[in-house]
Amino acid sequence: MENPKIRPIEAFPVKSGDHQMFAVRDPAQISNSMAVLSPAALFILSLCDGENTKKDIQAAFTRQFGTLLLSTELEQLLNQLDEMHLLESEEFARFKQDLEDRFHRAETRPAFHAGKSYPSVEEEVRKQFEDQFKDGRVQSRHEMLRAIIAPHIDIRRGMRSFAAAYRALSENPADLFIVLGISHQPSRNPFVLTRKNFETPLGICPTNQEFVNALAAKISFDPFEDEIVHRTEHSIEFQALFLKYVMGKRPFTVVPVLCGSFHEAVAAGKAPVQIPSVQSFLTALRETASGFRGAVCFIAGVDLAHVGGRFGDKETITPAVLDQIEKEDKEMLEAAARGAAGSFHEAVANDQDRRRICGYPGIYSLLYCLAPTRGYLLTYEQSLEPDTNSVVTFAGMSFSD
Repeated sequence: MENPKIRPIEAFPVKSGDHQMFAVRDPAQISNSMAVLSPAALFILSLCDGENTKKDIQAAFTRQFGTLLLSTELEQLLNQLDEMHLLESEEFARFKQDLEDRFHRAETRPAFHAGKSYPSVEEEVRKQFEDQFKDGRVQSRHEMLRAIIAPHIDIRRGMRSFAAAYRALSENPADLFIVLGISHQPSRNPFVLTRKNFETPLGICPTNQEFVNALAAKISFDPFEDEIVHRTEHSIEFQALFLKYVMGKRPFTVVPVLCGSFHEAVAAGKAPVQIPSVQSFLTALRETASGFRGAVCFIAGVDLAHVGGRFGDKETITPAVLDQIEKEDKEMLEAAARGAAGSFHEAVANDQDRRRICGYPGIYSLLYCLAPTRGYLLTYEQSLEPDTNSVVTFAGMSFSD
C-alpha cells in the first residue's frame, strides 16, 4: 500500500475523558469494526486518497503539526485500519468477496440488527412491543387499508410512530405486503429486489418469490444486480419484524423492494417517472400488484428530514428552526395525503430537497402505485441530537381508498 486509500467511511466526534476523539466506521457495514482516533490520526486518514504516497502523508503531517510522523507509526495505523477492513486493499477485496458469496448462498436473509437495534430473543421483543402497542388504539377509518408509512429510524426512538402505523395495519390485515425500504448504500439501479425470506426473532417473514419473479421479468434492468445491499439494510428489516408481530399466526407474504436515490430527478427538474428505469419498475410493480389474487398493502419504511451538523449544515438547530422544519414537513405530508405522486414530488423538489428527505423515493413509489388514494397523518415526530446539532424527522400515516 505505497499509496494507501481509505474506503468510504463516516466519522463523528466522541469524548474520551477530557480529550476530543473521533469514531470512524463503515456506513456500508461490510466491516463491523469501529476505530476511535485522535484528530491527528483523522488528519492522516484524510490524506489516504490513493494519490498521496506514504512519504507525501508524512510530509503533510509535519507541515500541519510541526512534528515528525515516523514510518513505523504510519505503518501501525495503516495495518490497524486494514485489519478492520477500512482500507482498499487485497485483504479487503478477499474479505468482501467471501462475505458476498456467503450472502448469495444463504436461503434466508439474517436478522442483521437483532441484538443491536432491538432484542434478539422473542420474549424480549414481545415484551418491548406489547408495552408500546397497549397504549391506545388507532380507530379504524378504513374499509380497506391500502398502505402505511412507518419510520425506519432506530426502533427505540421511533416506537410511537411505528406502533401507530402498525396498529392501523393490524386492524386491516392483507395477504401481501409490498415493503418499500430505502437503501442507505449506493446501487447501480433505482430499485433492488431479493428473493430471500427474512429472519426475525419472531420467526420467518416469507417473501413471495412468485411475485418477485413475475415483477423482475417485466422491467428493463437486473433488479438483483446489487442484491448484497439487502444484507445489512435496516429499513426493510424493521418492517419485517413489526409485520411478524402484528400479523401473529395469520399467513402473509412480502415483496422486499429497496429504493435507491431519486436525486437525479430533483437535480434535473424531472418527475422520477421521467427516468426510464424508474418508470419501467413502477409501471411493472403497479401492474403486478393489480393482478395479485388477494389483498395487497404497501408499506413505506421511511424517515423524513435530515438537518444539522451531522449532515453538513452549519445552522444551529434552535426551537424556531425545528418549528420551520415541522411546518415544511407537514406541508409535504399533506401533499402525500392527497394521494398524488406528482404533488408530493413537487413539495420535495421546490427547495431542491434542502431538508434531505431520505424517504422521498419510497413515498413517491407508494403514491405512484396506489393513485388515487387518501392519506391520514397519525403521528409526526422529531428526534433531536444535541451533541451533533442535528435532527431527524419521521411520521406514521395510513392510506385508504
